[in-house]
Amino acid sequence: MANPNSALIADDEKHIRSYVRLILNRLGVEEVYEANDGASAVESYRENKPDLVLLDINMPGMTGLEVLPIILEMDPEAVVVMLTGHASRHLIEGSAKAGAVNYIRKDTPQQEISDMLTELFNEIYEED
Repeated sequence: MANPNSALIADDEKHIRSYVRLILNRLGVEEVYEANDGASAVESYRENKPDLVLLDINMPGMTGLEVLPIILEMDPEAVVVMLTGHASRHLIEGSAKAGAVNYIRKDTPQQEISDMLTELFNEIYEED
């Protein structure tokens, strides 16, 4: 399985960051950075240039939908997956239009998140 070497998890809830980190580690992602708000996410992306970003839509300060275009301006090839507790059609479509490659509902079972990320990794990080 091809996979990213590094990822950034940006979420204001520590337990969500820990949960997603566990899944990423099990999938073989070596470096996992964390940010608890939008400004920290932008700074972490700027400093670390991770291969994958998991970005919460609702964070204090700047929301994920505000952070997404900033990251994509820094790196138009950035791979960003939105995290949300409320996957309304409006939010999903808005995220996709803004450049997110996918979204994950936070209440999705661990195996489903693993499967979705594995599929994404295989599509995006295929070994040549």
